[in-house]
Amino acid sequence: MKFDNCPDVRIADIADEPELMRLTRLACAEDGQHSYNPDKVNAFLKLHFEKRGGIIGVIGDKGGELKAYLLMMVTEVWYSSDYHVQELSLFVAPAHRRSNYAKQLMVFAKKTSEVLNLDLTIGVLSNERTEPKVRLYKRQFPIKGAFFVWHPAP
Repeated sequence: MKFDNCPDVRIADIADEPELMRLTRLACAEDGQHSYNPDKVNAFLKLHFEKRGGIIGVIGDKGGELKAYLLMMVTEVWYSSDYHVQELSLFVAPAHRRSNYAKQLMVFAKKTSEVLNLDLTIGVLSNERTEPKVRLYKRQFPIKGAFFVWHPAP
């Protein structure tokens, strides 16, 4: 899939795996919510590379440095037999944050949803610059809820 209004986005391929591992590790460290499990990340990447429900859009040269990624999955809504496209992670590398890459990846997500004729569920879960990220998403998507996280005291 290639769309005119997100010209820098392409579908990831196996040559991007090392860079996807690097960027997902950075995203996890920045998020700070949970520990990083490379085996689980590899399992998701495998779903995409084997075309079994994972969808990965990336920005950067094939086999070279990636600047940003969007991980999505086609899955059933937990309380229904209906399927939807669920965004798992959207990350722009720190050196590329003054770009339009996040917006292009959001457009790519919307277009993927339209091509598949499935609802898209996308959100923000972050410990870094949460409010600016929420404002960006509000400009791109209608609000249908919110995330809240409680961390129990150790």
